[in-house]
Amino acid sequence: MENGLIQRLIEAHAVERHQNDIAFTKSFRKFVARQRGKITKEQTLEDWRLILGAYDYRLVNLTADEAGATMVLLEFFADNAKTAIPDGR
Repeated sequence: MENGLIQRLIEAHAVERHQNDIAFTKSFRKFVARQRGKITKEQTLEDWRLILGAYDYRLVNLTADEAGATMVLLEFFADNAKTAIPDGR
């Protein structure tokens, strides 16, 4: 059974499923990196929800907790050397 958050990230082309794993797309990782580069103050979960909604309109309806979980997953993938995959593979 697919996790609701993961399914929404797939639909927004932020992640792609490969066999039994997921990986964040390069475009999503670049988008988040650019947004982090522009940050001049501490971001709240609500701020990240709005930022993710700017990536894809389907993510604007994430809860603040889901936005936070997305950022935690992204950090986990980055820390564990999960390679970003090209979009649409």
